[in-house]
Amino acid sequence: MTQEENQFLELAQIVMSLPTAPFCEDLVSGFVKEFAAGLGKTLSLYEDVFGNLLLVHEGTEAGGQAGPALIATAHMDHPGLVYEDRLSKREFVFSIKGGIPRQFATKTVPVAIYNTSGSRSQEPIAGKLQGLTKGADVPALKLRVSGKSDAAVVGPGSFAMWDLVPFASHKRRIRGRACDDLAGVACGSVSYTHLRAHETDSYLVCRLLLEK
Repeated sequence: MTQEENQFLELAQIVMSLPTAPFCEDLVSGFVKEFAAGLGKTLSLYEDVFGNLLLVHEGTEAGGQAGPALIATAHMDHPGLVYEDRLSKREFVFSIKGGIPRQFATKTVPVAIYNTSGSRSQEPIAGKLQGLTKGADVPALKLRVSGKSDAAVVGPGSFAMWDLVPFASHKRRIRGRACDDLAGVACGSVSYTHLRAHETDSYLVCRLLLEK
């Protein structure tokens, strides 16, 4: 495996293991900001009022003119469940965000609950889906927290992902719970590592738009 492939796998494991859901991309965007800052002056990062991030490498040709532009996009979320309300000490309503087929959303399966205010290495709270709620204004599911987990901390800012392996790789194949589109975030980000390593040959203007 080449050095570039190893660099991608290392970054992909970090990015694809980050918890995320629609409107709950804070942990991913926080990592991207730190990553960009670590590359120094070779990379500029801009954030708009909506939380979209634009990473820019300004390549130049020999005469000092701007080189050809390469633009890539990715989004920082993945379909998931977002906290709406508390029903009891251990039961909650989570709304369905993103394109989740109903037959998957309504299965009684384990989920991992995170919070946007927690650290990137936070331990998830174990829960299990209990089916669709009745009379909800938005498509929503009832979720019950496991008896071994602290249900008291579940509240605004909480979101849930299916309890799947965050990242695994074997030879040239990657599996993950949020390939769409955290794998895209990793692909776009690692390209700047390569540009920095070959800065004198970086004639491209490279822009990566990471959308919330």
